[in-house]
Amino acid sequence: MLKAMGERLAAASLMAFTAVVTYEAPSRPGPALAYPSISEVLMQRLDKLRVITLCHGPASEFYYDGKTMTDYSPAENLIAVAAAPPTLDAALKAAFESAAIYFPFADAVLADTYRNIAEGQTNAFYIGLSKVVVGTVTDMLVYVNDAVFVQI
Repeated sequence: MLKAMGERLAAASLMAFTAVVTYEAPSRPGPALAYPSISEVLMQRLDKLRVITLCHGPASEFYYDGKTMTDYSPAENLIAVAAAPPTLDAALKAAFESAAIYFPFADAVLADTYRNIAEGQTNAFYIGLSKVVVGTVTDMLVYVNDAVFVQI
């Protein structure tokens, strides 16, 4: 099922979706605190990406056009621009390595989603069906490696 999903995502030349992500951080008494964020994502292969994120903390906007990466923080009215590699995969890697910019949903927009998910995978399993995505029936899966536990 993960392979079929990866092939379908890789075949998409244009994608728009809303990513809902929950980050966890330790609290003083011990149990994790959950911080929600919502990102509006627009991607066009091979070299365009727009991510507008609203979250518990400051909002942010990220733009990539095949030549430059731009990160904008509206609350601070601060913008950072850097030269970027010519492909989306390389740009996302460069954004992380140079500025710690990371998108938890990056696997969905990479050129080979399945390879990125399967690499180092230690476990994967099927949870069941969901009807919460705008009335569409979707399959829920989990995959695990040494660094992440992902439910999609």
